[in-house]
Amino acid sequence: MGGRKSLSLQLGSRQVKKKPSSLRTRKKTGISWSGIWTIIRKTGIFGIILLFLFVPYYLWSSGYILHTFNQLNHLSHRAVASLGLGVEDVVVEGRFLTPQKEILQILNVDRGSSIFSCSLPDAKKALEALPWVRSASVQRRLPETLYVRLSERHPIALWQNKGKLYLVDDQGKVLDNISDYPRGGLLVLTGEGAPKKASTLIDVLADFPDIAKKVTGAICISNRRWDILIDHKLRLKLSEFDMKGSLESFSKLAQAHKLEDKEIVGIDLRFKDRVYFQLSPEALERKKKIPGKNA
Repeated sequence: MGGRKSLSLQLGSRQVKKKPSSLRTRKKTGISWSGIWTIIRKTGIFGIILLFLFVPYYLWSSGYILHTFNQLNHLSHRAVASLGLGVEDVVVEGRFLTPQKEILQILNVDRGSSIFSCSLPDAKKALEALPWVRSASVQRRLPETLYVRLSERHPIALWQNKGKLYLVDDQGKVLDNISDYPRGGLLVLTGEGAPKKASTLIDVLADFPDIAKKVTGAICISNRRWDILIDHKLRLKLSEFDMKGSLESFSKLAQAHKLEDKEIVGIDLRFKDRVYFQLSPEALERKKKIPGKNA
């Protein structure tokens, strides 16, 4: 887990655009500066104030300032790259489920472009917005490498809610925007609050592998405790405060009495000093017919 992976940048060479000839006529701005000067002479100090207010506004609204800034930014990145600080490699660690293409799109760098052209805070924020990414770290490793470390989400169960199945990770997050993950072998949960309590249930079941492999479903009751299904037919009511103790009691009962071979559909294991059994309707009916037996 967590191997080191280097994503190769499938990039072509840069195309250098030719600068327009200096002899070409510049595009008219639509402003007559001589006319503005005439207005200033006629209006005096009031005209000068208008000039100081109007010129910055015009330069900004026309896009001239932004265009100039972008040009200077582009030139500065080219200068940095020419000093040997150009991107040649992107190293990604911790990636198992996140597509490489999505990572490279977020970094948005070309081979040979300035290593400072990528905004690390913006890249981190965008990576952590991806469905599989829990947290991300983006670093520059001078002179030529961008390093990305991902911590991905780990699905542990499926939550059935309103007729749909959702992946649930080990921190209780519902991954409702993922549909292409293989779902075989994941425990199906139902009930309000099931995602948040899933990790605790999975951890307790891990201590009882013989029981865990027979569990075919789990129901969260009142957002407090669990009922689990054994082979789709036997329902175990577990204690809210001591699930491990409930499973230990069931394990002892199953070994001593072979409960799964009898017509028992439910066992209440919520109490330390007693256990309640629920019979199937057929078994209960037969019991009623036996002389001397009370229902």
